[in-house]
Amino acid sequence: MKRRTAVVALLASGLSAACGGIANSFARPGFGAVIRYELAKGAEEKPGLLAVSDTGSQLFASATLSSRNSGNLSFAGASVPNWVRVTWRTAIYGKLISSTGRVTDTLDFGEIIGDYKVEIASRIPAEVLRYASRGRGRAIYLVFRIKDDGVLLSWSVQETVRDPKTGGTGRVYSLYGGDLSCDDPGRLIQKVSCTSGYLKDAPWYNPSWEFI
Repeated sequence: MKRRTAVVALLASGLSAACGGIANSFARPGFGAVIRYELAKGAEEKPGLLAVSDTGSQLFASATLSSRNSGNLSFAGASVPNWVRVTWRTAIYGKLISSTGRVTDTLDFGEIIGDYKVEIASRIPAEVLRYASRGRGRAIYLVFRIKDDGVLLSWSVQETVRDPKTGGTGRVYSLYGGDLSCDDPGRLIQKVSCTSGYLKDAPWYNPSWEFI
């Protein structure tokens, strides 16, 4: 609960002035946020992973991030931070308890060996935030992909649609941008559901879809 509270506080903190004149109109934004953090292909595991915003709030964390344990967080009434500092540390397996002379099996962490500042609010175009705020059920989808020598960021607007003919539902992503392309998105996204333009202009868009 403490971790969830910290992230909600971060997301509710408001948009950066770097987003231009629209910042004030998002004092109480009408969109949610979905955050994914994952290890880049071929990267080493990241012990003691921690992401902290410009306000000092924790955005996400992992004892050891690997290719098997990426994370997803979802929140309503969200905003975006100015920037996030992402760090990871050396892993210490086994800790000596001086009073007993025993070595524990608990994982501990040493010095910081990765330290990167990821700009967020200043990078996301105003049109993305406007579109996200003007439709029911829309969310800003942020992907943090952790490499050995840095952090990649991408963003898009996530929506859930239903096909009235089949009753099937699925997620679609529009206005995609950042360091990853629609050909190599965060793993929640399928290529056929991702476009860098507006949803209605995508060749696979179905005008009969219902948004939920």
